[in-house]
Amino acid sequence: MATTSKEKLYGSFISSLEISSITFPKMLWDLKNEPEQGKEYTISPGLRIDGPRKEDNSSAIFDAFFELSGIVNGETTPFLVIEIHLKFVIKYDSEYVSKEILELYKFRNGIMSMVSILREQVRTATFQLGLPPLILPTFKVYPPEKKVTKSLKKVNKPKKIQETKN
Repeated sequence: MATTSKEKLYGSFISSLEISSITFPKMLWDLKNEPEQGKEYTISPGLRIDGPRKEDNSSAIFDAFFELSGIVNGETTPFLVIEIHLKFVIKYDSEYVSKEILELYKFRNGIMSMVSILREQVRTATFQLGLPPLILPTFKVYPPEKKVTKSLKKVNKPKKIQETKN
């Protein structure tokens, strides 16, 4: 299969790319009214990725906003809330960049990096709250042109609170 000029350009872009910085402008985790042992609950995640915003001719910023709530079945107020804002800055050779190339990066490579960082932060947050570490499962992120209206799947089927052993 022949490589298209767009694919060659993308390859050159990736070769010139470096991650300049990863910061967390917001990290919040809150545990209120931990459910009683034996109660069933559901964990629901939400993810939004904004960007790229060109910072200058050779760098761009992506923002990932992640929210997760844990709600006891039959209740309306979450007992667990995790909110994370991840700012991801990349630098590249401006010779190889276009808006289309940055969008390709967002859905081919960038999201994988951002989601793996968010996954680790969620695991750490639940551990620090004294809960069993919550590992986010894999999920599919669709490019905007797909016009998919599905939301992220529930992280878990309803689970029961069980006593953790130290």
